[in-house]
Amino acid sequence: MLPAQSGIYCIEHADSGRVYVGSALNMRGRVELHIRLLSAGNHHSPILQRSWVKYGSDAFDIYVLEIVPDHNRLSTAEQMWIDRLQAVGKNGFNIMPTASRHGSGKGTPASPKYRQRCCNECGQPYQPGRADQFFCVRKCRMDFENRMMTRGRELYSLFMVMRYERGVARMRGVWAIACRLAQGWREEDERERDGRQSWIPAKRALAKFPVTMTVADVYVKQEKFGRAGVR
Repeated sequence: MLPAQSGIYCIEHADSGRVYVGSALNMRGRVELHIRLLSAGNHHSPILQRSWVKYGSDAFDIYVLEIVPDHNRLSTAEQMWIDRLQAVGKNGFNIMPTASRHGSGKGTPASPKYRQRCCNECGQPYQPGRADQFFCVRKCRMDFENRMMTRGRELYSLFMVMRYERGVARMRGVWAIACRLAQGWREEDERERDGRQSWIPAKRALAKFPVTMTVADVYVKQEKFGRAGVR
């Protein structure tokens, strides 16, 4: 257990050596908060959260890097350790490249309008300029979309067969073929993309199809018009 003192702490994945560096006036309390958030799946670092879920809590070591009695030195000490251990990027779990601020906060720059994110393609942290920006650069967006197009070409004919050649689809097990393709792509994501999702999340994807009728929509229509009114 870490001491309830002011200082710099580290959360390290033992096998890979990837680290998360943080600072706190009470390291014990802060680390306990990290563990609660990670256990609930709500940690602010999606990279650390994915590794925690994938490998489990026993795969991580948590320890003190430096005791810092002078609270005014916390930010300086944290930045030094972030840089020394390369805690941002492929070797680390930190999202922000700069240390958190402690003390009075004088001189602290205004918070950006949108919270920092990790790029959907490369996984690197970046500061979005708008709410619907999910990639750090245009190349990452193109790589992400081109992968979806390539995989989509393989699925298109299978889904058309399931819709319009149902007898053939049942006989040849087309749905099982589509599921095996999806499983292979997910395994590829785990190997080559550190497990990052390679498809558009359901909420954003379904927003493109506002006319899609949900089960609730059907129920409301049935209540209003009777079953004969629903086609």
